[in-house]
Amino acid sequence: MFTSLHTCRQICQHFLKAHSDQLKGLPLQNSDTFGERYGKHTFDDLSQFVQFGATNLEHASYVVADLRDELMKIEALPVLVAVDEYDSFFRESGFWWEYIPVRGEQFLAVKALMEVSATIGSTKELANGLSICAISKRFPLKKKEVPFESKLLQSIPNDTVVFKEYGRYSDEELEAYLEICEKLEFDCPDLQYLNVITQKNPYLVSMRMYGHMTPEDDSDDLSLLGSWGNN
Repeated sequence: MFTSLHTCRQICQHFLKAHSDQLKGLPLQNSDTFGERYGKHTFDDLSQFVQFGATNLEHASYVVADLRDELMKIEALPVLVAVDEYDSFFRESGFWWEYIPVRGEQFLAVKALMEVSATIGSTKELANGLSICAISKRFPLKKKEVPFESKLLQSIPNDTVVFKEYGRYSDEELEAYLEICEKLEFDCPDLQYLNVITQKNPYLVSMRMYGHMTPEDDSDDLSLLGSWGNN
């Protein structure tokens, strides 16, 4: 997400491909807040709006940010807002401006996704759906640093959140994952070999299947923070 506008455009493209039929006919509910950022362009429904982000690079990050707000208000369909590697947004972005590090919240689309946890248990919560923030622990804590999920839970009402930790794959889960990879025509390694080199660690298994695993990848688990919407 920190890299470029191209990532936001890809999000719009993938979102449109997966949900085009569902978006058709759904009216925009926040268009009065758009101001002049889309110029003279108008949109009949959410499908047209996302299509605009998928084809206009310079507006893609605005569309991603505004789309999140639109999804929060949809009642006609159940909505899932899920953000992977959520804790990475709160760490160093790797970008600098005039010798000053740029923070995650200074990226428009990243800021919109960072605010997903803030909607849990608030008046901005999903009207009909579920918010999930997936937290991987592959980012080592600094000395005396409080775990990210602990800091996050302090700001969320306990009765509105579900927090679960997921460890390594079971034998059945690993075999099921490999079946999916085979259907996607991945070159699947021997099951026993995969057990040895990944120790059934979900992150390492995925990295191995995509061909990107490196020796320093040593994530132990995955945590999920989520909340049901009002309905």
